[in-house]
Amino acid sequence: MATKDLKNNIAVDISLDPQAISSDTTTSGNTIDTKGYESVTIVFAGAVTDGTYTPVIKEGSSSTGNGATAVADADLLGTEALAALTTTQTESKVGYIGSERYVTVDIVSASTTTGATVGAVAVLGHPHVAPTA
Repeated sequence: MATKDLKNNIAVDISLDPQAISSDTTTSGNTIDTKGYESVTIVFAGAVTDGTYTPVIKEGSSSTGNGATAVADADLLGTEALAALTTTQTESKVGYIGSERYVTVDIVSASTTTGATVGAVAVLGHPHVAPTA
């Protein structure tokens, strides 16, 4: 039974707008500002008909995502490979524990014919000030 308040202790931001992907490509997401939070988990979901959709988590100091680089494995909770969306895994998550303020997500699609609709949400937790708005 749920007895703790999560709603007022997290913020949610769209890191990848839900969209159809029907070719082998890299689809870039939105830049997430982690200021004021001590934890970030990115949740992926999709309706996959074929192919593999692997997230690449990037970090940087720019609010535009310019100059963002791939996050070191040591700064991820879980792996990007294990978070890949497929016809048998349609939701997954990866945590970020790096030191950069801004985080962004790319989805790299491979072996696509008909494709998938994929999206991602960043859940920011452990706020400096709670309750969150």
